[in-house]
Amino acid sequence: LAHLGVIGGGGAVLLAAAPWLLNATQEILRAGLRFDAHDLKGAEGMLQRLPVPPEDQRDGLRAAREQLKRASSLDLTGDPAQAREIAEKVRTSGVAWPPLIAAARAQEALALVRLGKLAEAEAASTAAYFTASHADAWSLAASAAINAVYAIGLQGRFAEGRMWGEHAALAIAQAGDPTGEAEVTRLMYLGVLE
Repeated sequence: LAHLGVIGGGGAVLLAAAPWLLNATQEILRAGLRFDAHDLKGAEGMLQRLPVPPEDQRDGLRAAREQLKRASSLDLTGDPAQAREIAEKVRTSGVAWPPLIAAARAQEALALVRLGKLAEAEAASTAAYFTASHADAWSLAASAAINAVYAIGLQGRFAEGRMWGEHAALAIAQAGDPTGEAEVTRLMYLGVLE
């Protein structure tokens, strides 16, 4: 795990309306963009499974983290269109680290929901889920699946939304949820379907 200790800095990458996304994003990006010894507590297995950030792209990872912070702030302060644009640029920047790509896609999904582009938000959320899952970034996968539940539920496709609720439950089980926040959010969003 020593290869992860080269990038310093802290703070949340994606502050979203739901605290579970912040927690998931912090967990994923800590693994590649910030790493301190105390971060290993309870997360060593997850960190060992994550793909190694490419050595030659670590400066790009730092810049991407800053851009995702900016996108999140813009989204929360009422400019989801700009947030989406920034997150899309991060995702397509050429930094080939799946957790970063998934985090950018998840930020896009949040902005798309706020813009009322629910089908696009669904596509972004499901893409983030699968990218994160394949990288063993389960907290981020859980967040993306929960977002998919919400976007699909708002479209009135309740059976499919419940299926994504099951994807979220699986990801939550893989990631762990010591505070219960992810499960509470999953259940709250499933309530949209009823």
